[in-house]
Amino acid sequence: MTSREDYLAAWAAGHGGHDPSSGGRAERAWFDLVYRVALPLRGVHPDALTAIAVAVAGVAAVLAGSDPRLCLLAAVLVLVSAVLDGVDGAVAVLTGRASRWGHLVDSLGDRLAEVFFGIALYEAGAPGPVCAGAVASSWLQEYARARAGAGGLTDILVVTVAERPTRVIATALGLLTVGLLGHNSVGEFDAEIAAFCGAVGWLALGLVGLAQLGRALRHALRPGSTQPNG
Repeated sequence: MTSREDYLAAWAAGHGGHDPSSGGRAERAWFDLVYRVALPLRGVHPDALTAIAVAVAGVAAVLAGSDPRLCLLAAVLVLVSAVLDGVDGAVAVLTGRASRWGHLVDSLGDRLAEVFFGIALYEAGAPGPVCAGAVASSWLQEYARARAGAGGLTDILVVTVAERPTRVIATALGLLTVGLLGHNSVGEFDAEIAAFCGAVGWLALGLVGLAQLGRALRHALRPGSTQPNG
């Protein structure tokens, strides 16, 4: 499989039928980027790409705690980690290596990377409880989806405001702002506010996302529902 259309169709089949080509401009651009990056990496095992994505997120967390000015590089690494996270699944689809084991590894890798994102914001100056809450909101959303899937629900139901791209953007913007403030010597207090805003934005959207998903799941799983399930 090498065509973009075949890749998107296969991706949709494994993600509750959600078709990325019918999404917004940003979503279509994201999948186009992932597809183009994945093509030359088809010789790399998807699990290896997942491990690299997690490792890159870990390096971002270390850099964020080293020097405020290094938060610029940490922000870039967060984005690189996110791209690699998309690329591992694309390589699996393109090479016919997609499997339940790979899906498990990818999901665990995502959750570990998000822990490092939270640590990066904490190291950059955001309060620990806010960072922990932000990560927890993401984990709860994905756990709820996983449990619903285990119960036979195959439809993705709703794309919330707190999907993984939102978490990545909130982290990257927080770190980027901290890095810029560090370069301009505005002050440690201002840098901490920037990190705080990134973590709070993630947490706030995470809570809204949980409410969106909870409402959709309640409707789908109630007795007599006509929502598709396994």
